[in-house]
Amino acid sequence: MPKLISVGAIIDRTWETYRAGFTDFMSVSGWLLVVALLDVISLVFYPLTSKLIAGAPLTGGESFGVTLYWISRFIAAPVASLWVFLTLAKVADARIAGGRVALKATMRASWKQFLPAVLVALLVTLVLAAAFVIGLAPGALLGALAAALNNGLLGAASSLLLAVGIAVTGLLLAYGSITYAFAGYALALDDKRGTSALATSRAMTRGRFWSVLWRIAVPNAAFIILGLVASLAFGVVGSVVISAFTGLNLEVMFRLKSVLDSVFPAIVAVLLNPMIAIANVILYRALKE
Repeated sequence: MPKLISVGAIIDRTWETYRAGFTDFMSVSGWLLVVALLDVISLVFYPLTSKLIAGAPLTGGESFGVTLYWISRFIAAPVASLWVFLTLAKVADARIAGGRVALKATMRASWKQFLPAVLVALLVTLVLAAAFVIGLAPGALLGALAAALNNGLLGAASSLLLAVGIAVTGLLLAYGSITYAFAGYALALDDKRGTSALATSRAMTRGRFWSVLWRIAVPNAAFIILGLVASLAFGVVGSVVISAFTGLNLEVMFRLKSVLDSVFPAIVAVLLNPMIAIANVILYRALKE
């Protein structure tokens, strides 16, 4: 089994690829700003929380804001995020290979893989959900039996079994997350669909759990920390700007804060997502060798 690329090399190559293809990556990742724009529009019309709690009737504009907010969060955001993931993976792969990137063709190809990607995501979710069932179901069932029989000894045993089950669940989740971490990339880059995508990822990571975990965790953590710092900086600047408007009433200040809380994380995500995709594609390509 050949030696895997080092963590340092992944980070270095990620930055080089990101910098060289910045325009291409932003052309894809920037579509997430459309979701942010929908959020901003919805928040402009969204009713105050106090009004929702009081159950007061909503105006037409407020109803529009609530509807648009839910559409943005539960339809537009998941669809855009999955499409951006598929497209970024393809662009990153082409950039790493040194080939030309045909953005329009790549974007169309990602739409063709959208439904298969949903299926792969559901399959991975089901596998990870099985970890909860395996780890927690025995203790939960024993606890229910103890409650039905009012048996203290069985209750104590169920508590112990649940504690063990929580540890087992954590281990299974960690193992499953690494084992199937590249299922989505197998679809995006090699058109492996359904269970074939999961099987490809499992074969790639077999016998390499710790080395793959290290090479996923460190670069991704570094980029996420960078994003958190940027978000914090944006948030501080935004708070200062809002505070400067001392003549504004509380409702206007609340709406401005809500808008900034939607826009700043979206900007950071647009800048950060390509780095994560590039790092994971680099590792994916190394695992295939």
